[in-house]
Amino acid sequence: MKKNNKYAVITGASSGIGYALSCQVAMRGYNVILIARDTDRLETVSNDLVANYGVGVITLAYDLTCQSSIEQLMQALEPYIDQVEVFINNAGVGLSGEFVGNSLSEQHRLLDINIKATVTLSHFIAKHFIAKKRGYIMNVASLAAFQPGPYYSSYYATKSYILHFTEGLAVELKKHNVICSALCPGTTDTPFHHRAGSTDTGLAKGLFGIVMSANEVAAAGVKGLFKKRVVVVPGIVNKIAMFSIRLAPRWLARQITAQINQ
Repeated sequence: MKKNNKYAVITGASSGIGYALSCQVAMRGYNVILIARDTDRLETVSNDLVANYGVGVITLAYDLTCQSSIEQLMQALEPYIDQVEVFINNAGVGLSGEFVGNSLSEQHRLLDINIKATVTLSHFIAKHFIAKKRGYIMNVASLAAFQPGPYYSSYYATKSYILHFTEGLAVELKKHNVICSALCPGTTDTPFHHRAGSTDTGLAKGLFGIVMSANEVAAAGVKGLFKKRVVVVPGIVNKIAMFSIRLAPRWLARQITAQINQ
């Protein structure tokens, strides 16, 4: 596809779903602004995107757990803001185990990245998109957003927040021609579970042993975003699971999830 002069911004872009999302928007001709902490990984991803898709790439290394760092990031984005058409809040972390077994600082870090950074950056970009009367915002939630998650309690709760936040925002911004979409993947083949300390759980093995690739998830997410779908659940098994959760009694949903996550 011919390169255009518009930019897509992706947080958490150095690996996993974030990297795959970067590839998907680059395939559609967007120049990309990649945001992550790891400067070496950002450089590698940048080189890949330039070589494979011929798009312009800007890398910005910032720590989204730190409010001052987020403020610096927003300042760094200002020179490109008129050309930004897509903004993807993908950065997020997991935290497995019993709630009291994890430190309070770990809990706060989870909340800072998964909720605070997403809300702050959504507020920042939504104001600019409203002024332009166009734009696309994707917030990456999870299949976990539809249920409680014992032994992953805080993580599941953050993703529920992101899902509901995005659904509400979608209604508010629709009249301004700004599209909001929540991507809700199930188990995906990324470094997520290794980082969260849950590689030996049933959750990491996927429902019925099915684990989607990051590319499959990203392709479904970007397609859904541009089709103006507010909630995107990739994969038929994940869709079935989502509806099953909604139909199951709450006590049963949390007991089954506890067995999977423990």
